[in-house]
Amino acid sequence: MGNFETHQRAGKKYGVIALIVATAIAFQWNGELSAALLVGLTAGAYGFVASLLPDIDHQDSIPRRKAGKLLSVVILVAIVLLPAIAPDFTKGLGRLAIMIGIGTDPLVVGSGVLLLVGAGLLFTGGNIFDRATTHRGFTHSLGFAFCLSLVAFFSLRYVGSIDPSLGTLSSELGVLVALATAGGVVVHLYVDQ
Repeated sequence: MGNFETHQRAGKKYGVIALIVATAIAFQWNGELSAALLVGLTAGAYGFVASLLPDIDHQDSIPRRKAGKLLSVVILVAIVLLPAIAPDFTKGLGRLAIMIGIGTDPLVVGSGVLLLVGAGLLFTGGNIFDRATTHRGFTHSLGFAFCLSLVAFFSLRYVGSIDPSLGTLSSELGVLVALATAGGVVVHLYVDQ
């Protein structure tokens, strides 16, 4: 059973191995060194992070504390920026609230819904997560590795659709990153034995 430092050391080693292997395979498949390096670096980074992530189910773990702080910032940024960068989404929320008789202006009501939901998540999200998970539960399983690899693959496809210069990651080469992500979880499970 490893502590954070043990998982971090194993994750770094795995990240370097994933970087080298993914770069070599991507170069063989694609033939472009820059694309292969991008895939390799991304695979190494995702593999390293994935080797630490299973411990988010433990209240006092370093990954849990960092994830909690990061999600708090993301929620605050979403509350502030979504009405400006995604007004259609905010208006959609507002229209749903207007259907039950709250307010008349969809953008204003949608912003209020974002504020209320965001505040609710900030104040209760950690407790809800604690009740839903147990240490060495789902996040310490091959099912979690599979789910995390799917999240990695589809997030890269989304990023590639937004920024064409990262399109390499949204192609079949993204599978290498997804496999590296799943491998990171497996490394964590191995260190825990």
